[in-house]
Amino acid sequence: MTDLTHWDFAEEFSAQEAAALILGADPTDLDGQKRAQPIFRRLRASYHLAWCYWHVRCDGFFELNEEEVLPDNAIQSIGMQSLAAKLISNMASSGMQEYFCNWIGWETSDEPKPFGSGFSQQRFSREELARWLRAIGLKSAYSFTEDTPSRTSLADLSKLVGGRRSPEQWREQVADVLDKHNGNKTKAAKELGISRVRVGQLVNVPSSSDRKPLTALPQDPFGRTNKSASNKRSR
Repeated sequence: MTDLTHWDFAEEFSAQEAAALILGADPTDLDGQKRAQPIFRRLRASYHLAWCYWHVRCDGFFELNEEEVLPDNAIQSIGMQSLAAKLISNMASSGMQEYFCNWIGWETSDEPKPFGSGFSQQRFSREELARWLRAIGLKSAYSFTEDTPSRTSLADLSKLVGGRRSPEQWREQVADVLDKHNGNKTKAAKELGISRVRVGQLVNVPSSSDRKPLTALPQDPFGRTNKSASNKRSR
């Protein structure tokens, strides 16, 4: 059996990497990549389903309900989740809505944009891959993570950016939950409904009170003026 434990250090995956790992093959193995093509195509179809969900909502001017649930067999990339979360949390301006729809490719394409929402550009979190596998009833030879919900509601997405809480309040809550689980990011992420990566990002960001103020640099930080004057006197 192929040893895949070195992949435990990865926090996100390309579709090709995920497909090979689900099969139980090392993503660097070309033969494994070929054998994983059916899984890769299934991933692509499920991502396209999520893309269509948001494409339609761009057309509907974001008349969203937090109780809505994305199709069980759809899978969202990290980028898609992050952008969608900002919209659902009511923190986005009309400019953000326009940016998201441009990223999706609304009005310009019937397919994801190659350099935006294009499938080959996407990365997927451990939690979303595990949820997707549970939702479609398939087992993976490689364990991404366990005990994840099989459905993703729009309310779940809003947790990615903390709903209507301020950034300071959100970081404090994440820190409290992390302390509760003795620093275990996986358990903290599960309770908060966000990714393990996001937990790490939030606890590593210093609060505004801890940030050192910027100090003005001198006009001549390397002392070139003084050196020039000294050289002239020595001549």
